[in-house]
Amino acid sequence: MWKKQHDRAWPLLEESVRRRPWEERFLNQLAACYFQNGYLRQAERVLSATADGSEPDTVTTMLLLAKIKLA
Repeated sequence: MWKKQHDRAWPLLEESVRRRPWEERFLNQLAACYFQNGYLRQAERVLSATADGSEPDTVTTMLLLAKIKLA
């Protein structure tokens, strides 16, 4: 992700989420990766899953959700 190779990070993050679906850090990174690749609906779904249907509770999650809504 930090090398701006979001297309290569995507499968790795999906595998990480499959193995550890409770790890919010992987879910947030996967949502950011989806966003960077233009998959806005998937990014929003992942973020809503991390918040259990309520409003996001971290600043980074709220900012990413705002970027998705604006896009």
